Amino acid sequence: MKNIILVIITALALAACNGGPNRADLQRKIDSVLAVENMEHLRLQGINIEEGNPLQEFYDSLNIQSLPLRSSEDYVRLLPNFSPVPIVFSPFFQQDNATDLRAVALPEMLGIRLMLLAVASDNDYSIWLYSLDSDYMVVDKLMLYAPDPNESDNLMRQFVIDNDYVITLQYYDSTNGTVTQRRFTISDSRNIVHQQ
Repeated sequence: MKNIILVIITALALAACNGGPNRADLQRKIDSVLAVENMEHLRLQGINIEEGNPLQEFYDSLNIQSLPLRSSEDYVRLLPNFSPVPIVFSPFFQQDNATDLRAVALPEMLGIRLMLLAVASDNDYSIWLYSLDSDYMVVDKLMLYAPDPNESDNLMRQFVIDNDYVITLQYYDSTNGTVTQRRFTISDSRNIVHQQ
């Protein structure tokens, strides 16, 4: 983490001294430094990086979920087009204790890679949205759906991802008939940002 902060501060200082490169150039420089750190992280996990990037091969093998997407009871139960995730990748998705992971990719957006990851808990799955960097490492994640641990709370959850990658989480409380929504977008830096 200290290395990442140092890289960002150095890049910003260089930008200020040189009249400031455009945002894309700055992001490419940061990505190249992070790539070295990511490859070292893969090597320490026992993944052979000399034969190519195994995370890229895994991501490229995924089915693509078309957009717009509106979750439904059947979607979160059946997980159509989701593929099993090799257990060796679970630490990269910060799901170390998961025994059953499934994933599907979303269409790429200006070099930003997004995927949905279903994580088993008992007989149900929670569903997460992940953004990945140019080396297919996780940048950010957002829980889209979690099974209701208490069936009596009368709260139904849905998520919608539209063609412009606006993510809407909807909560419907059947006891009082109210709907609450939270909206998120994907920033240029691949972070998932809550819209106020």
